[in-house]
Amino acid sequence: MLLLALEELVKPLTQFGVAGLMGLLWVWERRLSRRRETQLDEAHRRLTRRASELRLLVKTINRNTRVIERFERTQRGVLQLLERMGHDAKTGGDVERDARRRGRGAGADDAGLHEPAGGDAAAARDRGRAGERSSAA
Repeated sequence: MLLLALEELVKPLTQFGVAGLMGLLWVWERRLSRRRETQLDEAHRRLTRRASELRLLVKTINRNTRVIERFERTQRGVLQLLERMGHDAKTGGDVERDARRRGRGAGADDAGLHEPAGGDAAAARDRGRAGERSSAA
């Protein structure tokens, strides 16, 4: 196929001698240069698109990392709160009273949780009153 195209170009140019041959080589070089330029343009577009995709991917990974770190901090706060509550339950301590002493308000505030009104503190008071009644009787 290439030979046929080349043959079709060569026959009319041979009548022009060396000038025809040089013209043929110039046309051939221009055609190959144009093809190569098209390939380079396509490769550049692909690389540019790929670079923007990679930037977006890195940005997404960074954002996800920050979210995971924030979630981990929250989970650690919840774990510390649960450990304190378990320790206080074993030792008979009052989580809310201890938290107020530390100046933090309700014991669940560290983890961003809020206890409903009348939570464990009210139950502890009721248990204390029940104990007072049984000892008074």
